[in-house]
Amino acid sequence: MGEELIGGDDRPEILASSSGLWPGEDPRQAASGAFAALAMGYPPVPWTGVAREVRGTPRGGTGTGTAAGTRAAAETGGATGSGPGSRGADSGSSAWMIDPIGTALALCDGLSADLGSFGWRLTLSSQGSRDRDLARVESLLARTLEACEEYGTGFDGRTMLTLPGPWALLRRLGLPGGNPALADAGARRDVVQAYALGASALLDRYERALGTRPRVRLVEPDLDELLTGRVPTVSGYRALPAVPDAQVTAALRSFIGRTGEDTILTLPGLSTVTIRGKAIAHASLAADAGVTALAVPLPAGDAEAVLRPWEAIAGAHESGTQMWVRLPASAGLRAGRVRTWLEAVSVPWHRLGMNPHDLTGVGVLTGIEPVAAGRFGPVRAVPDDPGYGAAQFALAAHLGQAVREEHE
Repeated sequence: MGEELIGGDDRPEILASSSGLWPGEDPRQAASGAFAALAMGYPPVPWTGVAREVRGTPRGGTGTGTAAGTRAAAETGGATGSGPGSRGADSGSSAWMIDPIGTALALCDGLSADLGSFGWRLTLSSQGSRDRDLARVESLLARTLEACEEYGTGFDGRTMLTLPGPWALLRRLGLPGGNPALADAGARRDVVQAYALGASALLDRYERALGTRPRVRLVEPDLDELLTGRVPTVSGYRALPAVPDAQVTAALRSFIGRTGEDTILTLPGLSTVTIRGKAIAHASLAADAGVTALAVPLPAGDAEAVLRPWEAIAGAHESGTQMWVRLPASAGLRAGRVRTWLEAVSVPWHRLGMNPHDLTGVGVLTGIEPVAAGRFGPVRAVPDDPGYGAAQFALAAHLGQAVREEHE
């Protein structure tokens, strides 16, 4: 596929970005770091958090404030947090938390929602009435835009905006009565439509502020469960019916129609899913949804184990899909590892006999994913160290530059 160019430069752009997660509550600090580090790539629109009162460490969490907790959460790919109905300890403390589902709902004009112990649910409030938690998220969205406008002055490239995919939102959303929104066809339609319109409006605001429209990356960690009927009900004793693949791909196609044809779809992997007894390639489903760019985790394991997933990445690349690989969230915790990660990307590519120059067309992503499988409400995020965000941005920039320098 054609390579994008930087201004009048005849070299391909650096395909590098980060999830944008920046510990703390200051989007100005995060935006400053993003535009400084990734000016030659895609500076990420920051994901900062808000301080919320919590009852200790949520179930399944690793805690915060220790090196062990930081590394444990980073190794598992992201923030720790509570699933529906979980309870923590009795210590009434505050913690830095991110809220990707609340952010998505804040973009859904005309829909009201509130946050309870089971996560977010739609409400019957009159149009225009906004829950206090949603108002807080909207304020953070506005401050993030202002920060990007301030530090993006003079930047003529594009930013990267990471959002929950529409199915990730529906998977984590309840109806007013407490039933899953995913089980209601009418709710699915209304939420997808409202979210797509809201995301498009947010992109318009960024375009007016920065002069260019951000590139969108949608994170969908649960599509296999949706397609195969493995999403549990609220009680956990049964599973919701499978969502037909035609509906899943149609919703994604409709959403991408609003966010741009170069929207990146992030999946947990690139293999197959068995639907009605037939193995369907993830790449085929993505193509049906109009997806032209995919992101998957960087294959891990020994030299032989990584070849099979790399074959899928290389095959998608050869078919015209722009591929991105996401490094483990722990990748930026140690300085001076650019060469290690460069080899993790380039060695399998060369072993498969791929054109070395074509590797400049494969993007790299760093950082904790704001949207993690199985997480519902605001998630208590680790690490707490503000240096984590800067390290992730720097690693993405240096690795992207290294890929280009060694393979152009």
